[in-house]
Amino acid sequence: MPRVLYSRLQNDELRLLKVFCKKNRVSCRMKIFSLHSHPKYTALSHAWDDSGQFVSIPCNGKMINLSRELLAAFRAFRECPDLHTPVWIWVDSICINQDDDAEKDTQIGMMDRIYKGAEIFTTWTGAGETRTQESLSTLRDFAFHIGGCTPIRSVDIALSGHPQ
Repeated sequence: MPRVLYSRLQNDELRLLKVFCKKNRVSCRMKIFSLHSHPKYTALSHAWDDSGQFVSIPCNGKMINLSRELLAAFRAFRECPDLHTPVWIWVDSICINQDDDAEKDTQIGMMDRIYKGAEIFTTWTGAGETRTQESLSTLRDFAFHIGGCTPIRSVDIALSGHPQ
């Protein structure tokens, strides 16, 4: 297995993940792309889990740790038609080397371009509680009626397997 998962990024480069979910097994592949020439990708924002509970998944032949919440997000995306097949994902907690302060500074400075370059932007706030679906529906309706925003259907689909 490779000893180093993160190679140094050049200016205007980012890492993207391709996530594979097969039954209960999750794995990923990470690759470096230019901000000016990259495949379509989804930018994922998620609540960082500070519980210290991590799971290991294979990535580029090495085991990486990710939070249980991020693993839950990857599994929920498997249920979304828009994200059903493996897609490229940018998620800061993995695509930025968290042990390299210089890289973190550079990548944080590029986040506006990283998010703008994404085809889809999605958030994961957790699996949800009993009234999560109802609250999201109300919020979506409010945004549509007040702000003229187009409703996003992926939220409904991602949460469809959770209790309502």
